[in-house]
Amino acid sequence: MKFFDLHCDTITECYVKNKKLKTNDLDISLEKAECIDKWNQVFAIWMPDELRGKEAEDYYCKVLEKFKEECKDVKGAILAVEGGSALAGKLENVEKLYRDGVKIITLTWNKENELASGCFSDEDKGLTSFGKEAVKEMAKSGIVPDVSHLGEKGFYDLCEATDFPFIASHSDVYALENHPRNLKDEQIKIIIERKGLIGLNFYNKFLGEGNSVQKLLDHAKHILLLGGTDVLALGSDFDGCTINEEIKGIEKMPALYNAFYSYFGRTLADKIFFENADNYFKRQVFTK
Repeated sequence: MKFFDLHCDTITECYVKNKKLKTNDLDISLEKAECIDKWNQVFAIWMPDELRGKEAEDYYCKVLEKFKEECKDVKGAILAVEGGSALAGKLENVEKLYRDGVKIITLTWNKENELASGCFSDEDKGLTSFGKEAVKEMAKSGIVPDVSHLGEKGFYDLCEATDFPFIASHSDVYALENHPRNLKDEQIKIIIERKGLIGLNFYNKFLGEGNSVQKLLDHAKHILLLGGTDVLALGSDFDGCTINEEIKGIEKMPALYNAFYSYFGRTLADKIFFENADNYFKRQVFTK
């Protein structure tokens, strides 16, 4: 099977816990991924909310070195940053991150940073003036803006600031589980209209109570019914959240694929597990 995963925190966990990507006890290791025939993985440098300025830049650089060390021979490894604080409020750092190989920037984590308010900020102020300029620079460079974790006002500010087909790398459906991190139907429709991507998150709190395989099928069905046939993908959030045992770990993905195949058929299962994300990256990222 083929698997394109839009978000994991594994490389940050490898840095923090001094582990190797090849062999470890995390959700993802190269050895565990041997069950996948073709694997594209977005590895995120997660930025803690409390880091700002030079401290944020230094932390980003340290995890970047870990990514380069562990992923230098990993085909299909894609670099992302989870938290625009890595830019340290400097517009020129957009170009720096682009040169570093960053393909996606999740604009915020849960709280407010120099770009915008996160979904758990005390007040949703939307994008800052710097944030509006930064997303325009990102679009020019070919770095994809990611709205997962972004506050709702910031989502609509982004729509006004750029016509780039942005993504939600690891978010689920608010109509099925009313968590602030999940996408409302109007937001889903906008991402569909813009031909972006929505990666289903495996976090049990976002999916809701019950069997996680069935919950993922339910969230997928909802997005498909809204017209998301060509934008629906997977964003596991491996090594970044609590995941129920039936889908915890990359070695569980062949069984999850079989569940999607049985429920939706091969064509849709292949789109969700690989083709939609692959087509998007070929169209929006790797042509830059």
